[in-house]
Formats: sequence, structure tokens, C-alpha cells
Amino acid sequence: MSLHDMYTYAKRHLKLSDIAGLPVGHVPGILSSCFRSILDSGGNIYAIVTGEPCPSFPPWPAPREKRGGVGIQCRYVTVVDDAGSIFATLTEVLSDMVEGSSMRLSIL
Repeated sequence: MSLHDMYTYAKRHLKLSDIAGLPVGHVPGILSSCFRSILDSGGNIYAIVTGEPCPSFPPWPAPREKRGGVGIQCRYVTVVDDAGSIFATLTEVLSDMVEGSSMRLSIL
């Protein structure tokens, strides 16, 4: 089975796809509401791919487990006016995720 045949979110039947030859994935659900508020307040979010798509690995669930599947390693860069507030919100969100311990936040 190829990576493109694996679900990134089986409940919604979402699969890894490509646009202009680049892999396209989905933001982890727990981050989506935080990212939505950043966008709604006029901020910008960029995803910089740092690795090839691969089956999910610890601490993420195994590919065939709930919330497992394919992952695209990336770095999210947010451009906002109130970096301190967003940093605090993201810190709280990540602390609620098992995977959050594998993610790093920094203010540039």
C-alpha cells in the first residue's frame, strides 16, 4: 500500500494528496481552532515541510489506529501581532496533546 492510499483522517476519508507536485496534508485537529483564530485576527500561518510524508510514528498513533495514518513533518510559522498571547495559547493546547511533548514552540 502506498502512502497516498493511507488515510490521514479515516473518519472523514481524507487521504494525502498532491498539488503542484507537493504533498498536502491536514493540520492536527487540536491545533485547527487555534490556527483559525490566528487567521481570523489577520495573522498568517505558513507550513514549511521538513521531511517526506511517512506513516505516523510514536508518540503519534500507529497508522491503522485511531488518529494514526500518514504524517508530513513540517514547521508551522505564525506571523501575528500578539505573539505572547498566541504563544501562551499554543503552549496550553500542546500540553493537552500526547504528541505535544514532541513539538517545540519558539518566538522569533
